[in-house]
Amino acid sequence: MSFMLEKLEQTPIIYIMGAGRSGSSILGEAIGMLPRTLHLGEVLGIFDYCSDKSDQIVCSCGKRYENCIFWNSLMSKSFGNNWRDIILNYRVLGKLPSTKKLLIGKFLHQSPNKNVELMYRNNLLLKNALHQTDSKIIIDSSKSIPYAIMMKDSGLFNIFLVHLVRDPRAVLYSWLHRPIQIYNEEKQESILRTRSFLEGILEWIYSDVGAHILRIFGYPFIEILYEDFIENPAETIQNLIESAREHEIGLDESVEAMNILREKKITLHNHWSGGNPRLREKRGLISLKPDNHWIVDRNISEKIFSNLLFSPWLLFYGYFWK
Repeated sequence: MSFMLEKLEQTPIIYIMGAGRSGSSILGEAIGMLPRTLHLGEVLGIFDYCSDKSDQIVCSCGKRYENCIFWNSLMSKSFGNNWRDIILNYRVLGKLPSTKKLLIGKFLHQSPNKNVELMYRNNLLLKNALHQTDSKIIIDSSKSIPYAIMMKDSGLFNIFLVHLVRDPRAVLYSWLHRPIQIYNEEKQESILRTRSFLEGILEWIYSDVGAHILRIFGYPFIEILYEDFIENPAETIQNLIESAREHEIGLDESVEAMNILREKKITLHNHWSGGNPRLREKRGLISLKPDNHWIVDRNISEKIFSNLLFSPWLLFYGYFWK
């Protein structure tokens, strides 16, 4: 399938960044309660997820993507009835350019065109999703730094970054003790496994530093602490609305949504991709509660080394004495 590279109206994207297990799916669903917004989860991996051979990767409705009425309809409209065969060539997980390569290109004022077809495919999919749901703004919780750079450089998206930060010790605990879905490019399927201690440390630092580098490059940006969001969801979303409007992302307010958020609850919607497996098992209205059991469940060595290695960030974000 070929794609015309004409200039199109930019697709508004609220793009959630940060480390995995920081609560991006919860935040995405909270924003998705606002009128005419559509939280699709981790858009970056949708072609990989839809062509996954295992039963571990499913839509949040619980069905495989090919059996999900929302995704099957959207894919058919975007790529034809034989979309399952077509998107086999569109998988991108494990194939994205490195963050280092893309950032060097920005320093040298180079904008590589190798990824332009990927961006047009995604833009086609997202525009059809907006039309299908009568929405106007996409919420994407992919969190990938290279993907954010590619979207911004393509000129196809009006991207507003939301840097979601959670206490790195909590994120590390989740990675160490709760299996996550890791995509295996060779087998073309996802497997469940935990991260190692070093892998978790480096991944969190990479995610945090990368987000701040994009801020230095002038990307529209707001920073949200997960703990503040859980404690005060209505105020957090109101601040996000106001900040997004300053950057021409016209989020509409909703009295109904804000009242639910003031009760420290959110409504989970039916069709988003990726995200925390535990959250995907829930439906409807759920309460937002602090998840602090990691504080007492960590062993001594984990406490000592995580406090030591994360100390600059714990001080910077005010977590050190918490």
